[in-house]
Amino acid sequence: MLYYDNNWFSERSKLYAQMSEKDIVNCKKDSTFFQFSQPKGGVIGMDIFVNGVFKFHEPIKRLSNLSQFDQIRDWLELIVKEDNIECCARIEREDHEDMYFHYETLYKSYVGSTCTNGTSVKHDTNTNPSIGLFYIYDAKSKSIPCSVICYTKEFVRSIYYAVLDICKGSRKKSDPFIKEWFIFENYDHFEWALDFDMWDFYNDFKSLLVEWYLDSSQLYCKNSLHFKQKPKITERIHMWAEYGEALFWTTGGCCGSADEIYTDRHGVIDLRGIKGLKEWYDDWDGNPSYSWPKEKCKAHREQGFELAKQIRAILPDSLDLYYDFWEPSVAIIDNPIDNQGYKYKNELPMIVFNQKLLDNSQND
Repeated sequence: MLYYDNNWFSERSKLYAQMSEKDIVNCKKDSTFFQFSQPKGGVIGMDIFVNGVFKFHEPIKRLSNLSQFDQIRDWLELIVKEDNIECCARIEREDHEDMYFHYETLYKSYVGSTCTNGTSVKHDTNTNPSIGLFYIYDAKSKSIPCSVICYTKEFVRSIYYAVLDICKGSRKKSDPFIKEWFIFENYDHFEWALDFDMWDFYNDFKSLLVEWYLDSSQLYCKNSLHFKQKPKITERIHMWAEYGEALFWTTGGCCGSADEIYTDRHGVIDLRGIKGLKEWYDDWDGNPSYSWPKEKCKAHREQGFELAKQIRAILPDSLDLYYDFWEPSVAIIDNPIDNQGYKYKNELPMIVFNQKLLDNSQND
């Protein structure tokens, strides 16, 4: 149930007055980066950066039954569907002075062609993206501490990746901080907390609809989109080039090269059939990308992501694949899973989405 005090209407009116002075379609869009900290004393910190600048911090406490992140997932799915102009998620606080995440669609994508001066141009959700307004209403301070105009897909990606980053099974098997947090939050149900599956948090939040949206250039249409049952993820691997034939990583360290991946639950997976993978890795290994000009770095990164999609197609459904890439001026990292150094560039590793989970046989 959502509740607003009278001050919300006043603050929103001020925000709308500022918006009325902007050219929504042509103005520079804001980039957002969400980050959740490891819990301390039962508290997870949520930080929001706008255009690389710290903007908002909130300690989140009452997540013991996952309902807070469930609300964020449901909220993101509503944004994807674009059925409502405005979507809202309520984030509860222990003092009952709640916080509200708002997203309003200002401009909706269209897919098709336009013709100007005899030239036909095709449009999709990537070349003609939806635009929206995100803002937070803080009932405690009775203010709007953060607001951005952004591309909808990039906003959804930012918060979806950030939540998966904090709730994925474990960054280190030896560092079960999520489990410790659940035990702290569930002291009245201590035995239940001890039995908590580290991957439950991750699997509960994952959304096939959101992942399809982030990977697709098409508009959402509920009558033509059918998903298979969401599999339970029990393992994740990062594709991330490093010296000495090291290309794939898991919580224990390197787990594969351009020839094969060693998995905990599915044995060895042969990659020799992925054309161009070995050459792509050798190009990096002979001259590491952190010394490359940006243009070459970008082209090599994009090529690697296309190869990662081919690898994803032959992996088991219970395994998630992430892709990350060296950038110029980024500190060297010993292990991309155990070390969070990639956050120096305000970007999280990309999930390589599983296209097999979209059941095209049922599409209209």
